[in-house]
Amino acid sequence: MKLEKLDEVRSLLNVAKRLRDIIPQYKKTISDPQCDKHDLKFAGGSDFKAFTCKIGLECYTGYYGNSSCGTMGSIPESYAQKLLIAALNKNMQLILDDMAQAAEDEARKLKQEAEKEIAEANAVLASLT
Repeated sequence: MKLEKLDEVRSLLNVAKRLRDIIPQYKKTISDPQCDKHDLKFAGGSDFKAFTCKIGLECYTGYYGNSSCGTMGSIPESYAQKLLIAALNKNMQLILDDMAQAAEDEARKLKQEAEKEIAEANAVLASLT
């Protein structure tokens, strides 16, 4: 029997911990005088990424009885990317903390399903005695 929800809860809590640890761990590491190579920013150009993701801002409206929709606030990608990266870097601690909180919230939502899986696994084990 596979405990998928329990595995997902465990993974989400691990992700939350890693997100919360990035900045403190980074600051501790770069405080060592022997550490001469370091960088911490969104959209850095190196191969040393903690994670990557592609995002866009979906913004549209439409009306009942009309199948078409219109986009609002169309911004050229070159500006949007540059400005979003600046905002992400300015608010990095808040964003990483919010990501960690979202992972913990999702884990809490899955807890009941994980408990059900565990109960089913325990029932299987109990039937063997």
